[in-house]
Amino acid sequence: MPAPLRSMLDFIKLTRPVFPIGGVLLYGLGVAVASVQGAPINLTHAVIGQLMVTSIQLMAQYANEYYDADRDGLNTQGRTLFSGGSGVLAAGHLRPQVALVAATACMIVAL
Repeated sequence: MPAPLRSMLDFIKLTRPVFPIGGVLLYGLGVAVASVQGAPINLTHAVIGQLMVTSIQLMAQYANEYYDADRDGLNTQGRTLFSGGSGVLAAGHLRPQVALVAATACMIVAL
């Protein structure tokens, strides 16, 4: 597999997509409930709100991966969909700075 493709797949694994997908679904549920309750929905505001929620979620995910990389390397019990970290940084597939830069970028987007 070409190195750029491998790095992109590792970054996706670092992101742990199940978490942001859950955030999108829950935010969408909130917008839907507000709409059903009669609140007018401004699509621009809803999209900006979702962007903020997802950015904050990803910021926390990347920061967690960065600061837990050493501990994640000690994980001998295996990883699950929801715990144990991605293992990407601990395995050396990506440099830890990738997660730190991604967390910082997400923070800037959220702000």
